[in-house]
Amino acid sequence: MRNLQGRKYLFLTDQYSHFLTIYRFEGETTAPAGFIANINVPNWMPGVQPSGGRWIWRDLNGDGNFQSNEFLEADGASDWSVWGWDVDSRGDIWVASEGYGVRRMPLQGIDAAGNPIYTRSSAVAFGVPAPFTQIERVKYIAETDTLYVSGYTSSRPKTDSNWGMAGTEIIRYNNWQAGNRNPAWRVSVPYDPNNNRYLKAFTVAGSRVFAGMLASSGSENVFTYDAATGAQSTSLVPGPEVGNQMGWIDMTHGLTAYQRSNGQYLVFCEEVLQAKVLMYQMGGTPTAPPPAQTDTSAPAIAIMAPASGATVSGMTTMTVSASDNVGVAGVQFMVDGAKYGSEMTAAPYTMGWNTSGAAAGTHVITAVARDAAGNQATSPSVTVSIAGTTSGSGSAKIIAVHAGGAAYTDSFGQVWSADYGYSGGNAYSVSNTIANTSTPALYQTERWNNAPLQYQYAVPNGSYSVTLKFAELYYTQVGKRVFDVAINGATVLPKLDVFATAGSAFKAFDRVFNVTVTNGQMSILLTPVVGEAKVNALMITPIATAPAIRVNAGGSTYAAPDATQWSADSGYTGGNAYSVANAISNTTTPALYQTERWNNGTLQYQFSVANGAHTVNLKFAELYYNQAGIRVFDVLINGTKVLASFDRFAAAGGAFRAVDKQIPVNVTNGQITIQLVPISKEPAINGIEIN
Repeated sequence: MRNLQGRKYLFLTDQYSHFLTIYRFEGETTAPAGFIANINVPNWMPGVQPSGGRWIWRDLNGDGNFQSNEFLEADGASDWSVWGWDVDSRGDIWVASEGYGVRRMPLQGIDAAGNPIYTRSSAVAFGVPAPFTQIERVKYIAETDTLYVSGYTSSRPKTDSNWGMAGTEIIRYNNWQAGNRNPAWRVSVPYDPNNNRYLKAFTVAGSRVFAGMLASSGSENVFTYDAATGAQSTSLVPGPEVGNQMGWIDMTHGLTAYQRSNGQYLVFCEEVLQAKVLMYQMGGTPTAPPPAQTDTSAPAIAIMAPASGATVSGMTTMTVSASDNVGVAGVQFMVDGAKYGSEMTAAPYTMGWNTSGAAAGTHVITAVARDAAGNQATSPSVTVSIAGTTSGSGSAKIIAVHAGGAAYTDSFGQVWSADYGYSGGNAYSVSNTIANTSTPALYQTERWNNAPLQYQYAVPNGSYSVTLKFAELYYTQVGKRVFDVAINGATVLPKLDVFATAGSAFKAFDRVFNVTVTNGQMSILLTPVVGEAKVNALMITPIATAPAIRVNAGGSTYAAPDATQWSADSGYTGGNAYSVANAISNTTTPALYQTERWNNGTLQYQFSVANGAHTVNLKFAELYYNQAGIRVFDVLINGTKVLASFDRFAAAGGAFRAVDKQIPVNVTNGQITIQLVPISKEPAINGIEIN
């Protein structure tokens, strides 16, 4: 199981390690997401599966089924040499092959259907590391850049004809990605073919290496070793609970281990005698939970739209970027010092401000972010002008529709029209109380259809924010109503289950999408997969051109010499701030490069933007290391690698020298996600500008 970029995935191998299958979690169930095959799967999906050899399949359309156009990199060659797979905490796949040694398939991102992307063409081959002559299993710990390999060596060679065993030695290599190939330690494991004493599987957890034997006895089943030194420690054997016996470990990866917060290890071992899994408990002392750490850091918050000095009218979109060292608990918009709307408890922090009822003149917008510890921060203020009280942006007007219901005016003064613009379907309403909203009446009605349900409106070309409102009014369990939602032909919500997403019936939630219209039409299509498609209300709001996003990574607000304004660090997930007082060369804005955000793992920034073409300017300067090759990382934007093996020192030509990288990006999902993925040491960034 791996959590990658905010989503959960399950990785499985078959008994002989010919295949690696990938499943994405959708609530409490999983759907097929990917399949890496080293050989053709016998007697499986003829006419759909490539006719011979290895291939990679990815669920490109998100339906969880196999279509012939989803099979990628089919080359007709079969590879029977792979016996070991591992998926590290970053999502990179590590492969152990008797033929070509160690190979890494780096995660290339997450596609629009939520599937992790892997390609053979991006794989990195390391060969067979000395002193091995043939390798069988591999385990990589990304946090410490440590590789563990098992296999056969010239001093302890393979002397039998059995296949699928894990070898005669386990060897640890420190700083593998940094280029080290010298063993830190070597462990010789039991090997006696005449008595079926073979290593079959090994794994690593905490400070222990666990080695599982093919055939168990009363004196051995799993050997444990110190991960730092290789010294042997405890042996785990079947106890009286299972009659002091067990069968073989028959799977190539039939051993897993985890270390709990109290130090205790849980070791799970396959056994085939009675078709069961043994769980060993080793070490650790149950303790009370540690005292909660006092959180005294306030969130960082900045208003991204509208821009200060802008003239607004009609329904104006207010957008905030907020982040916190633990997590943002809520964001409250303020207009002229008074609360506007309800507190928002989840990103994206975007709210429509109906200026039609506001007086002409200047108005001040702020926002307050709080965390669970009670720390709060107020954003720098934004002053805007209202020239009049007409709705819309130019000739574009707000479209607000109460699906299945009558005209309605909400507590913010927004008028929702009676249901119109639909094709097909039926109206339905309830009187039940609706949770999680300040406008429950909007969610007490709906339009539903057991065939595709469409809403369509003529709108001027331009950028819009589309809000779809949902609450389950009929079904009382997951899986009864599932449907796809597409806007102007692009699927924005695949397999939406309203009950599952909300967590219960009669509970509201909204989904907001930025859409660029080029054909004068806004078409919303809801297509049933299970049961009926439905919607409770919808709003289409014109979006004025958004101002540039400028973030001083690791630093505070900053006014550049050309009067451009940079917000304090925001939009990030993880990492630490760092700053220096050294002079920075090769720039007119040195203060931007004197601060940075860095992280031991993947560092991510995410911002809400309008769909369309953008330029992302990434600002770098090496503030810590004094030579090339020390800090190296990949940069991905919206899942696409844009900078491979990037080295700030090398790119700038030295430390304390600024270097910028401009990346063109076409946005289709209303988000720009920037990920810095470590290869060697810690990824870091000094500033981000999005135009």
